[in-house]
Amino acid sequence: MRQGMSQYRGSGSLQSGRAGSWLAFVPRSCHATGCAGVSSGHEVGDGAVGLLGVLAAKQLGAERIIAMSRHEPRQKLALEYGATDLVTERGDEGVARIKDLTTGLGAHSVIEAVGTRESMMQAIRSTRPGGHVGYVGVTHGVELPGEEPFFSHVHLHGGPAPCAASCPN
Repeated sequence: MRQGMSQYRGSGSLQSGRAGSWLAFVPRSCHATGCAGVSSGHEVGDGAVGLLGVLAAKQLGAERIIAMSRHEPRQKLALEYGATDLVTERGDEGVARIKDLTTGLGAHSVIEAVGTRESMMQAIRSTRPGGHVGYVGVTHGVELPGEEPFFSHVHLHGGPAPCAASCPN
């Protein structure tokens, strides 16, 4: 384990903001940002992995970070952590909003951390051609249509987080 990671064994929840509850999500968020090739435009959700993805994207130099959130307390955290834009819509409306924010192109890098078919398709459709989706949401029987990802020219990369390789020194 990296220095400092094993030192804190706190309790708490996402709502309490205590660091201990967040530590388990750090490797997954780092892995997701790496899989998504984060360096410029970036889209994330507002769960623990998504919010930590905002922090990681900011650290990696992303100039624009779009957070998808419907929860006011989490919107505030996303903005505090470095999000530049908030999108409350989901599905086709969410994709359209992201395309509007990115001059019709879509985000360069997207983190998918939910694991549903709907969230994966929204991530793919929100990503510009040649862009990257880093998916770390654990899928449960999700099947994706082969043609849409193929013809979208979107790179899909993800899986369980290899902790040591994902976290910066």
